[in-house]
Amino acid sequence: MSQNSFSTTSRTSWFQRLGASLSGLVFGLVLILIGIALLGWNEARSVAAIRTADEGGRQVVAAQTGRVDPALNGRLVHLSGQATATSPIADPETGVSIGGLRLVRTVEHYQWVETSRSETRTRLGGGQETVTTYDYARDWSPRPVASADFKQPEGHANPSPVLADADHPATDARLGVYRLDREMVGRLPAATPVNPTQADATNLSSRLGRPVVVTGDVLYVGANPAAPQVGDARVRYSVAPFGPVSVMARQDGDRLSPYRARHGSVFEVRTGLLDAAAMVRQVKADNQVMSWLLRLAGFVAVAAGAGMVLNPLRVLADVLPLAGSIVGVGTGLVSLVFAVAVSGVVIALSWLAVRPVVAVLCLAIVGAAVVAAIVLKRRGRPQAVAIS
Repeated sequence: MSQNSFSTTSRTSWFQRLGASLSGLVFGLVLILIGIALLGWNEARSVAAIRTADEGGRQVVAAQTGRVDPALNGRLVHLSGQATATSPIADPETGVSIGGLRLVRTVEHYQWVETSRSETRTRLGGGQETVTTYDYARDWSPRPVASADFKQPEGHANPSPVLADADHPATDARLGVYRLDREMVGRLPAATPVNPTQADATNLSSRLGRPVVVTGDVLYVGANPAAPQVGDARVRYSVAPFGPVSVMARQDGDRLSPYRARHGSVFEVRTGLLDAAAMVRQVKADNQVMSWLLRLAGFVAVAAGAGMVLNPLRVLADVLPLAGSIVGVGTGLVSLVFAVAVSGVVIALSWLAVRPVVAVLCLAIVGAAVVAAIVLKRRGRPQAVAIS
């Protein structure tokens, strides 16, 4: 067997599996509660975000970037204009420097990466045999990989990373006469690639004590980019350049800070010249995306928890592997229906006071799904035949 592939075989008796499934039942109940809590919290967060955006849209007033109006102190203001900074941004670890609003460093390392795949077979009597194969390959990874945690670390050692990712917002950014603090600048997307110079490569080489070459928009730490070795690194930079930005925030003299609304805070910065209404629409759109991602996470948690609660039934049936497979399909469907019902009810109840029509519609969909599942289950049962 190749040193870059390693297999292990584990065997679990039926009694061991049953004990583990009963222990997992408790964790499954906890996971269901966590999923329900996440769904409820997410809907409360989403409602608060929508209300905050609406309140901000009603209360925001336009301000001029050319002068500070003392009458607007403490108010939620909207500003649009060209954002600039006096001093270039410098990365203290590498010496790379450029004019802009935010400089981001991303680092990839060439290193050993472990992947695994498992094949489980259920034997007659309910026991299981699992063969797990670990494969090792050298590849580029955006995160350092701890080779000491490998199943077979011998021959697959990764050296310490030469650099880590870093984020450097400008410290003297301004929007006209207003100062933009690091938190606000840090929200601007740094999407413009930076092409390093040979001087940057020479400087980094002296700092790291290793050869560094420039290839495109990469500072390559290593001898030969065409033949990477474990421990080599690719360093890239991107920048948020000077340009038009739009802001909604509280005015405190020439400073901009979070505005405390009734249900949350308003502290928004976007690239481009946007009016207040457009910024509010973008905030709501972002909130909708986040809401659906968290709903999915809550649904998955509830479904997974339900599956763990029902898993002892499958283990009991696994005494006959075919019966276990059939029961497993049934418990999987029950888990999904349960997750749909619970998620829908939690979401609907959370929206009842804010969007009653949406809440009622959601409850109706959940009810229809449950009824459909019951009807399908009854249709699948064999009908009794009367014998005269």
